[in-house]
Amino acid sequence: MKNIVFYKKLFGFLTILFIVIAILFKLFHFSKGIFFIYLENNIFFVITIFAILYLVCKEYNAYRDNKIEENMLLDDDVYKNLNTNKTDGVKNIIENYKSDNFFSLALIGAWGSGKSSFLWNLQQQITKDKVIYLNVWKLENIQNILQEIEKEFDNIIFECNKTGWAIHHLKSIFIRDYFSTLSKYFLENKININLSFSQTIQESKNEYNMLLKESLKYKKIVFMLDEIDRLDSKDDILNIFKVIRYLASFDKVFTITAIDIEKVGEKVGLDYTHKIFNSKYTIPITTKSEIHDFLKVDISKKLSSFITKENNFEKLLRIKVKDKILIDYINTYREIKNCYNDTYILCQSLENGNKNWNKYIDFEFIFILNLIKSLNFDFYIKIMKDKTLTNLVLGELFYKKITSSSNYSDTKEKDEKVYIENIKDYEKFGEIIELYTILLRNRNLEQSFYVYEHYKIYDYMFTELEYKEFLEDTTKAKEKFNKLSYKPEEQKSFIIFLISHIYGDEKIENVQSILKTIKGLIISNDEYLNLIYRLLENFDDRGISRQVIEYMFKIYFESLELDTKEDSRILIENINENISKITNTKLKFDLYKIAYDYFKTKDLQSDFKVSLCNSQNLIELNSSDFSQFIKLIEHLGEKQDSFFEDKQQYMLWTNYDDASSMMTHYEYSGKEIKDIINKGNSN
Repeated sequence: MKNIVFYKKLFGFLTILFIVIAILFKLFHFSKGIFFIYLENNIFFVITIFAILYLVCKEYNAYRDNKIEENMLLDDDVYKNLNTNKTDGVKNIIENYKSDNFFSLALIGAWGSGKSSFLWNLQQQITKDKVIYLNVWKLENIQNILQEIEKEFDNIIFECNKTGWAIHHLKSIFIRDYFSTLSKYFLENKININLSFSQTIQESKNEYNMLLKESLKYKKIVFMLDEIDRLDSKDDILNIFKVIRYLASFDKVFTITAIDIEKVGEKVGLDYTHKIFNSKYTIPITTKSEIHDFLKVDISKKLSSFITKENNFEKLLRIKVKDKILIDYINTYREIKNCYNDTYILCQSLENGNKNWNKYIDFEFIFILNLIKSLNFDFYIKIMKDKTLTNLVLGELFYKKITSSSNYSDTKEKDEKVYIENIKDYEKFGEIIELYTILLRNRNLEQSFYVYEHYKIYDYMFTELEYKEFLEDTTKAKEKFNKLSYKPEEQKSFIIFLISHIYGDEKIENVQSILKTIKGLIISNDEYLNLIYRLLENFDDRGISRQVIEYMFKIYFESLELDTKEDSRILIENINENISKITNTKLKFDLYKIAYDYFKTKDLQSDFKVSLCNSQNLIELNSSDFSQFIKLIEHLGEKQDSFFEDKQQYMLWTNYDDASSMMTHYEYSGKEIKDIINKGNSN
């Protein structure tokens, strides 16, 4: 019971207790008879009391359980037992500093390098001197920091010199002391003492310094200032440095300030730090073996319930990433803490909702994505905002998936343009982008991202085992689909996830099997075609496999039965219009070919040609447009002379007049179109 705060609280508690007892004693004489009569005749009262007690206990247990759960998360305290042998250097500096004069030491370390744990371990080893630890970030503002310093000094004086403490506090009633003056300075940026019995600030300072020095005797105060790196503004950092400067007014004070010198220097300038600190000490760098041991022992143990035996944590840490392994990307304990906490919270949330959650999303996926989040939050945000572009660019960068699959020069140019325009935005993130390539190996990428973002497993999701069952027995997929019959949106989501799952399936027979299964689930041809339209609209945004779309188109036409000629024309126009919106030339050409081959068998090729031409928005005498269209005609297996029928009418766009930029369209016969093409070729 050495702390003055304890005595103040004890005194307050005893005072209140005395008052309450006095009141109850007085009331007892008047109420005891009524109370016992009520208790005797009202069993409900007794039950109520017990119910309240039960609820209180239950609530306490729930709180206790939550506290236990919270303890599974890591805070900075987890590092306290780490690197205990690295503090000897600073400890020797403190012990060998015999002067009574103020001394200021900068403890230099990068963000997350373990400065807080270093200070904690150092604190445990200092036994001869008084240690005061201040987290300046948690204290929020300069007034709170000054108040905390005054309180700590106050406690030291009270402990060692109760008489001096009492005299000082009696005087402070009438005379403003040093700390209140200092606090006023920070608030108003000036010092102005107007009391009749006031001292000068120097007198107040000297007096308090003598009192503190007498109380300490042969000891000194070791002041530890931590978390300056977290302060955002330049003014906040400068205020902390001012505090250090004002502490220089006191003898027997030794300050240790933990800072990231580069980060702080960017805000206040390195020259300023040289003025504040007498000496600088760089903490020893944490080795990879120490990081590995911490992950292998502490983190692995905490995550063991979420990891299957086949995919142990040690194996995860040794995943090959280009020329490195996964653990090589982890450099600090703080990175581990942030990654672990995010991973644990997500896994625990999934565990509470579905015990078999890891069959729907790999633990590996969660951990690596959270590791990216911890290492580089900007890159993580870019991934989450535009997953498809990330997949496109990084897939090309590391796996050459795009340009190598393009057969048409214009498509290749388009794909390479997308790649070139965006690669610089990703290259700036450095080696961390290599980690993302591990996620690209995931066969069920879309579902994994969905679970990751929503912290939940939904009924329309499926495991890898279920997917294999769908391949072996199509009735399994139908059974799952039918279970969602009362939730049409979930049925749609189930089908979308099925389609996204086969993007990465290299076996053609699996792709065909699943797509035929989907066609069987969607009985209506119209509904199936709408699904294709939906996928086409999002083709460039979702990175959907071109092969999958083509197979879906083929399956659609396999079972298509046309009604009236008019309905057929409407269908042709809708199909051509939707295909025309696709920017991927190779896919566009292939889909036109599939559709054209079908309608040709139904003697509807003439209607298809007219609709196809009209949907292209061709500009008269525009050679580039015509050139592209001629390529399409050739891809359909036609020649321009045979494609355009002399008596059919086709639509072309042209300028409204020579002075206007407005466009209008005119109908031209096939013969006129041929003449336009031939004229363009001759020019």
